[in-house]
Amino acid sequence: MQLKYSNFIFKISFNKLVKFNTDPVFILRSIIGSQLRKLCCCCEKSLCPGCLFKQSCVYANLFETILPKDNDVLINQNRGAHPFLLRAGEICDLKNRFDSYKFEIQLYGDYISNIKEIYMAILNGGKEGFGKTRTQYTVSSVTCAGKELLNGENLIPDFCIEEWNEKQFENSSMETGDILVVLKSPLRLKIDGKYLNDFTAVQFMNAIQRRRKTLYGLYGFLEEQSSVYEKTDFELCEKNFSYKEDVHYSARQKRSMKMGGIIGNFAMHGLFSQRDLMLLEFAKTFGLGKNTIFGLGNIDYWKRTTKMEK
Repeated sequence: MQLKYSNFIFKISFNKLVKFNTDPVFILRSIIGSQLRKLCCCCEKSLCPGCLFKQSCVYANLFETILPKDNDVLINQNRGAHPFLLRAGEICDLKNRFDSYKFEIQLYGDYISNIKEIYMAILNGGKEGFGKTRTQYTVSSVTCAGKELLNGENLIPDFCIEEWNEKQFENSSMETGDILVVLKSPLRLKIDGKYLNDFTAVQFMNAIQRRRKTLYGLYGFLEEQSSVYEKTDFELCEKNFSYKEDVHYSARQKRSMKMGGIIGNFAMHGLFSQRDLMLLEFAKTFGLGKNTIFGLGNIDYWKRTTKMEK
């Protein structure tokens, strides 16, 4: 099993103090998408699914992710999970004003090399400005694994490629106790066509399993098809959930889109297998649920468990 990925931390600096009127990651996603389309599209009047150049177009691959009808990863689906995600690098109080902002871009597999085009899109976006105020910015830092990649305005193509390794969990013992999970950004879980405002342990673990299967299948290599959870040896308890409704305006589709999800935290109590712990770490590393390219589905967790003797 193999899944290669790279994490890039960007810092943009504004030419004056700016106040965010919405989640800044939403704005960044729009900037990257619009600027990347300008940079890459050579057939503006064609829709991406019918474009002759879609297979070689960086914009189409990253933002449209069109799948062949006979794909065996997402059966009967013509769009796939995008080969990247966005994460807020810092928590922002929208009441304050900021002179800079940090965020993370994570890329998968063969698409890691597209960081060059993404960087140019972000750089060009700074000239047109950020948000409704069109506040201009510069890219002041891009790091990967702690290494600075910027030399002036040039991006040094010498970045760290990591490989997700599940072997660390193979020989681990069962653990018993409690795990606290924090939803650092809204979590959008969709089951049977509906977005949930609550979920069970089985629904949570199966959502992680689906994302793992999808990312491995599209951007890595998956030897086995893990079965779905029918039950768990632990339960969700002490759930502190609320539903945060956000709205994103799509300039391309010329309409507002609801982007709400569950925020809060919950505890899991019981017996945890190495498979359970591996999936939880996978979700922490690669995000969970819908719309991870909008910064959603970012989770973290802390364990208070004891290993059991084999």
